[in-house]
Amino acid sequence: MDVEWLSADDVTLMPRQGILKSRSEATIDSFIYSSPMDTVTGFSMIDSMIKANHYAVSCRFFSLKQRSIEESNFRGNPNLFYSTGLSKELVKSMYICGSACNFKRNLSLDIAHGDTIYAHELVKYAKSLNYFPKIMSGTICTPEGAERALLAGCTHIRVGVGSGSACTTRIMTGCGLPNLTAVYRIYKYLSSKYDKDSFTLVADGGIRSPGDAVKYLAAGAKGVMLGNVLSRAKESAGWLK
Repeated sequence: MDVEWLSADDVTLMPRQGILKSRSEATIDSFIYSSPMDTVTGFSMIDSMIKANHYAVSCRFFSLKQRSIEESNFRGNPNLFYSTGLSKELVKSMYICGSACNFKRNLSLDIAHGDTIYAHELVKYAKSLNYFPKIMSGTICTPEGAERALLAGCTHIRVGVGSGSACTTRIMTGCGLPNLTAVYRIYKYLSSKYDKDSFTLVADGGIRSPGDAVKYLAAGAKGVMLGNVLSRAKESAGWLK
């Protein structure tokens, strides 16, 4: 059967009967992740996201000095993901340093194509260390790719290839899929085979309003990753001092 590919702009949600007297009565789980862009997630953004009980994903291009500051200020915080590229050496150094200091940290594989043999091998290695409680995949947009990431050891699946406002993947490679359908298809596929609590889908890219975020959550995501929206906040690393 043909798939109807939809983005957030193509969909509005049909409301159901409400059960709350006021929106202030609603309880919302932590679901916002900051994008690991060097113009978004610096130390001020990390601090603000953690204080708001959401999630910060640091930039993998931090210098050694910046990583040292990050480690000393936010050591072992469960709401922080440390980013890496395809670097086994960096993952190993995180493990050695953290184990020596008796703390653990979450890991984010920040690469544009998360469904590669090398990406899955690195995740398997990180998982074997029994040190990283949560591991986020690189960006993925197919159910099969999401399953491979999950089986490799990822707890979080970052969904969205080329859908971000600053991303040039679709321009440079021609690759990508409308992200709302991608999230929905991945959720339906994984939830039909695995426990829903065994994975977290994080919709990444093109989220410009609260309504966009709601659509992704309705499609099966447990979190949304924000770049453009957070880049305009005063805590963003992109502002010139």
